[in-house]
Amino acid sequence: EGEGSESSASSQKDSESDNNDISPSNSSYYYFFSPMAAMPETIQRDVGDKSSFVARFRPHMETNLWMATRGVGSPLHYDVTHNMYAQISGSKRFRLFPPHDYSNLYLYPRVHPSTRMSQVDMDAIRTDLFPHFPNTTPIEFTLEKGDVLYIPPYWFHQTEVSGSHSISVSVCSESPQVELRERVFLDQKQQKQLASLASAQLPLRARALALEAYMRAFFKFEYSRERVTRKGGGSSEDEIANRLRRFCSLLLESRFEALPFDAAVKGLSRLIDDAEAFFRREMAKDISPEGHSDVIEQGRHEGEKLVAKYNFLTGSMYRYTKTEWEIELMNHFEDVASMVLGSPLMMLLSWDISRRVYVDKLDDVHHSMYIDAPM
Repeated sequence: EGEGSESSASSQKDSESDNNDISPSNSSYYYFFSPMAAMPETIQRDVGDKSSFVARFRPHMETNLWMATRGVGSPLHYDVTHNMYAQISGSKRFRLFPPHDYSNLYLYPRVHPSTRMSQVDMDAIRTDLFPHFPNTTPIEFTLEKGDVLYIPPYWFHQTEVSGSHSISVSVCSESPQVELRERVFLDQKQQKQLASLASAQLPLRARALALEAYMRAFFKFEYSRERVTRKGGGSSEDEIANRLRRFCSLLLESRFEALPFDAAVKGLSRLIDDAEAFFRREMAKDISPEGHSDVIEQGRHEGEKLVAKYNFLTGSMYRYTKTEWEIELMNHFEDVASMVLGSPLMMLLSWDISRRVYVDKLDDVHHSMYIDAPM
């Protein structure tokens, strides 16, 4: 409280020179967020009827109030709701990126606290760490008092208060993408079945083979439904394997390659070194796939079941776009891999070791789309 009072006092001279500037000071940042339902009734009445901002035939999820001073902003991220964003007072700069830019925006991994956010610092873009970011197609503009912006699901957005202050209200509605994700990728029964593949009694390499069989099922189904005849592309199994390899390489490179680790954290480097040694040792073990055929078959079966469920549900409800499917499939593969391999750190090691030992570096073409949603 003392610091806030001091900032207010120090800004008195600034306010005298600019009556429109209500910022506390050039070096202070003030931010307030609250669900509208938690605000006093007088403020709720000021907002009034929100029905025209709710997506038609979709349930209203939440209405939020945002207030901040100059320079305060949000990191680049995406949501899966319909978002009607109303600028009540002041101004706010927006940068929007379409969903198909996702692989060039370097999202944090799923297990990271900043999941769904970009690793790119929009105030100091480092193309040495994020070389594909210049391939993005941003849209930049400023919302002024009285403007309303619709942010569709999966559209990446980053904001910054550009004037002296900003007061905004966002009205979020559930999207069919939310419902589809919960019914397909977050199905508790299916996750319980997958958990059996993560048994510590199984060799790590056997779990990895079961995981590969699970993921391959998604690409096999997509490939089998295509109508176009390929020429000179090899067998269907080769094509499926290549698609899976490219897709997983894209996932691992875009989310893990530039991921920073704080070397100052005591023991972290040793932990990573020990985990890498364990990973190499376990994956080098000579196990017979035939000896674990039941586990590998279970992985394949669970993958086919999930794809079939998605195909069945989308016969009567929303179907993901190509890009939405890719984003959700990456999220799902990461979740399942972390569970089956026993640690999210295995995802990092999978990328680091495969990059240095097993997988040739892919060129820029791998940043295009590789898999369609099952049709």
